[in-house]
This record gives sequence, C-alpha cells and structure tokens, in this order.
Amino acid sequence: MLNGRSTEPSLDELFGDIAMRLLMGRDGVTESYIRALLSKLKDARTVAGAHTLERTETALSNRASKSSEAGKNRLRFI
Repeated sequence: MLNGRSTEPSLDELFGDIAMRLLMGRDGVTESYIRALLSKLKDARTVAGAHTLERTETALSNRASKSSEAGKNRLRFI
C-alpha cells in the first residue's frame, strides 16, 4: 500500500485496500462505523482542547495576579 509520498496512507487509501476490507469484514466493522467513530473523536478532542485552553488561561491569569507577591515569599532550600 505505497502511495509514493513516503507518508502514511489516507483513510481513502486504507479503505480501498482489499486486505483492509477483508480484515474489516472478518471483524464486522464497516467503513461508515469507522468514519463516524473518528468524527466523534475529533469532536471530543475539540471540546477537550477548548477546556484545556480555558484552564490554561485561568492558571496564567492567577499567576499574573500573584506575581506582585513574588518578592514577599522567599524560597528556602533545606
């Protein structure tokens, strides 16, 4: 399944491969099921990324507000 670009094959290339089709048939998996699953994963990653961004922005703003207190609390190494 070489695509001539030295990259991983696309989904269309994978689904067009007879060996992949035979494996999917053996396992009872359809192309539409895989595409739907990948779509759900993409949506979940998008939502998770938005939540991660919100947490990062909150953490950064908290650090910025505490930066004026940085000189008051000295680190002690024991």
